[in-house]
Amino acid sequence: MKVLLLWDSSSSSTWDVGHFVSRALRRLGVKVANFVYAQEIVLQNLAINAFRGTQDVSYDGEAVLLANRLMLGYIASSDCDAIISVCSLDVYKSAWTWIAGLRRNLKKPPKVVFLYTESPYRPAEELENARWADYIFCNERSFVPRLRAFQPRTWYLPQAYDDQWHVPAQREPRYGVYFCGSGFRNRVETLEQVDWAATGTTLTLKGLWPDIEPGTPLYPYYEKGLVPNERTVDDYRASQICLNVHRQEGEIVVFERDVPERSYMRERRPFRVRDAWSMNNRTLEIAASGGFQITDTTRDEVGEVFGASVPRYTDAAHLQELVTYYAQRPDERARMAAEARLRIEGRTYLANMKRVLNLIGG
Repeated sequence: MKVLLLWDSSSSSTWDVGHFVSRALRRLGVKVANFVYAQEIVLQNLAINAFRGTQDVSYDGEAVLLANRLMLGYIASSDCDAIISVCSLDVYKSAWTWIAGLRRNLKKPPKVVFLYTESPYRPAEELENARWADYIFCNERSFVPRLRAFQPRTWYLPQAYDDQWHVPAQREPRYGVYFCGSGFRNRVETLEQVDWAATGTTLTLKGLWPDIEPGTPLYPYYEKGLVPNERTVDDYRASQICLNVHRQEGEIVVFERDVPERSYMRERRPFRVRDAWSMNNRTLEIAASGGFQITDTTRDEVGEVFGASVPRYTDAAHLQELVTYYAQRPDERARMAAEARLRIEGRTYLANMKRVLNLIGG
């Protein structure tokens, strides 16, 4: 089987998903051609700057358009059995229209498979795009019934870890409490309310936190910049406590449609996520890497999968209490981390991709 894997335009979390999906497919004997959308946007920006004699100017609108055109050429010439798109939200609507037209003219058209990674944060866009897919695999179980109204061949695909990448290894502790992620407002608000000096340990924040600036409460704890996944895994191993605060902010896109085939965004409206069930992939990656973690109570799947091996906080005061308690108990942390790892045995990208291939007939 030959697959054209379309990666999302993100250069962080969904990039990692694309990387691990590609690895798993290759291990299963699938011939994989990767179109790394984020990388192509960077390259197109460099090309436009060189052509216009500018330097470090962002031409993202034009670069995305050119990347989409290049992607269409990949699809037309790939002779693939399936197009698997990670996230699937940043490809132009016109590109999906073109792909649909191409498939109608082929004797053996490639199957279109969406791996939705942004549920429940971008529901309107996922529902809008669902019509272009033959199969959808969604990371949020509670959202699957809504998607099935648009595409009956929709399944819940749990978060996963890479069994060759996310493995325990002994490391000298470098961090007390460690969190690597994006600085969504609910995360900032929670962490700002904790008296970190009173916990008896230190806090380290990494990733993209645009609201953390000099003079803000979390600034002393922030190390700027994206962290490659292999470094993040190593940081998990070298942390006393890995922190995992689930995102609670989503965005509704209000669409207009002037003809059946053409829709466009009218506006974006923020909303607070209140009914999500599934945990994020950080939860699995920390546990598989041998890290001890504390997370929140907003995802019921955490309790079902991990039981008491992953402590969960209800608010900032409770988080401070848990951090203070576990910072002084290394043996208890080690025991709980070992149990958490055992509880997720087999929840891998390899297993997920086996299931995807079985369901799409690959």
